Amino acid sequence: MFLSSIRAQASISALFDLSISKISSGAVSPGDLLTYTVAFTNNGNQVLTGVVVTEVLPLNTEFAGPLSWSCAGGLCAYSAGSMAPGQSLTAYFHVRVPQPWLGASDVITNMVLIGDDGGHGAEAEAANNV
Repeated sequence: MFLSSIRAQASISALFDLSISKISSGAVSPGDLLTYTVAFTNNGNQVLTGVVVTEVLPLNTEFAGPLSWSCAGGLCAYSAGSMAPGQSLTAYFHVRVPQPWLGASDVITNMVLIGDDGGHGAEAEAANNV
């Protein structure tokens, strides 16, 4: 009896890629509520865990909700938890523009970041996380 064996190997291509974008409600006046719509997506091919969106509170503004965000020291975090491959979510972030306006200019600048718990390897495209 003749026995033979063949061994084949395949590589696993695990892709980790989060992306985020944001738009604001536009022009506001002192005393108004400014709303940011934050959209984020798991562009990868694996479930991501511990996904957190972090907003940097704009200078001379006050956090105004919603309560799904937690804020401390000028940073506000929204925990999205786990995200399936291809899943997109939207979160809203509100700040109040104080009256009187004490800012040095008439432009409000804001930054948002996204990341996960770090257990999924290197990000495929980190440039789209800001």
